Amino acid sequence: MNSTEFAKLMYCKIFEMENEDNDCNVTAVLDAVKNLTEREQNALQCRYLFGYTLKEIAEKMNLTSRESARQIISRALIKLRNMPSSNDMKISNIIRERDFYKAANEKAQRDLAEMKIVLKNIKQDLSAGREATNIVSVEDLEFSMRTFNCLKRAGYKTVSDILNIENAQEVHKIRNFGAHSFEELMSKMEKHGFTEWVEKIKSSGREGAKK
Repeated sequence: MNSTEFAKLMYCKIFEMENEDNDCNVTAVLDAVKNLTEREQNALQCRYLFGYTLKEIAEKMNLTSRESARQIISRALIKLRNMPSSNDMKISNIIRERDFYKAANEKAQRDLAEMKIVLKNIKQDLSAGREATNIVSVEDLEFSMRTFNCLKRAGYKTVSDILNIENAQEVHKIRNFGAHSFEELMSKMEKHGFTEWVEKIKSSGREGAKK
């Protein structure tokens, strides 16, 4: 009996089958057998590769009885049956697992493609939203009358105009635009989502104060 025939016979013994069903992964079976103890390997080879009787195995391995040989073989088969790699002994399981991961990968690729489309649409919506916000009239920000009039006289008619202000010094140059109006401007702009611009203006004001 060659190693392939031995593996197929072991396959039948492991899964308690009378005949091999052409589903045996010979390499996986032989690799699993190699993970047994040397004593267990010798007992299985003597029994299924060389065809020894239990009595002959006991004599060859210096065991006390044929029952000892039977127990070693029985424990070895149970160990093989319960090994994590036992699924790999069946070709159909490998194919099934391969197909599962292939399907999962394809689904992940589809999900990723759909997510990219969603993110692209969100980005476009945000961009459109910013553009729409930039042309909002200063009047719609509901400033106090004093702050509104100061901005309007200075030529700031839309949110876009205000966002073109680069630093706190430019704000303070607006005629009659005092500390209260400055804080109101910062508060309204931050409320409408222009946090980065507000931080830039405030930061420039702090740096200017240090100088």
